[in-house]
Amino acid sequence: MAVNATPSPTANSYVSNSDAIAIWQNDPRKQDYPAVEADQDRFLMSATAILDDMYGAYYKGTLQNANNALYWPRTGVEDPRTKAVATSYSAYPPDIARATAMQAYHLYKHDRQVEKADRVSANKREKLDGVGEIERGSTSEQSQATVRPVIHPEVSRVMRNFVNGVVSPYVSVMSRG
Repeated sequence: MAVNATPSPTANSYVSNSDAIAIWQNDPRKQDYPAVEADQDRFLMSATAILDDMYGAYYKGTLQNANNALYWPRTGVEDPRTKAVATSYSAYPPDIARATAMQAYHLYKHDRQVEKADRVSANKREKLDGVGEIERGSTSEQSQATVRPVIHPEVSRVMRNFVNGVVSPYVSVMSRG
């Protein structure tokens, strides 16, 4: 599936292949980006999905068009550099595109799309004769632990300008109870 980086009901990335390549080429630490377009597509679409999964509920502003497939463009959002409120909705904000390209590179470089969340369990302490106490995790709660996207710190710094409140790149997957 090819990348569609135009705000629409069929969009699947915040940045096009050509724009991502330009971003990667302008960074001396990202010269070894994926050369095969199908790989670029996969990483760009995965990065977009990860950003929306992690930050979607916290994005500033209001969705400009409810029919769009992605969480952007949004109304009432300031450009972090100019402090002007965005009025054009025909493209995604440049910093969102840059964050997507950086996250895609991170996924490519580390050959992963997601990492397993820390296993959260209801630990039980049991006394065993002659051994003392041991902790055992509940397997039912361990099986409920989900996959957690890993946001690169470089991406997190860019995204903090577009979210309300403090959002960590390491969101708790399951609360302890």
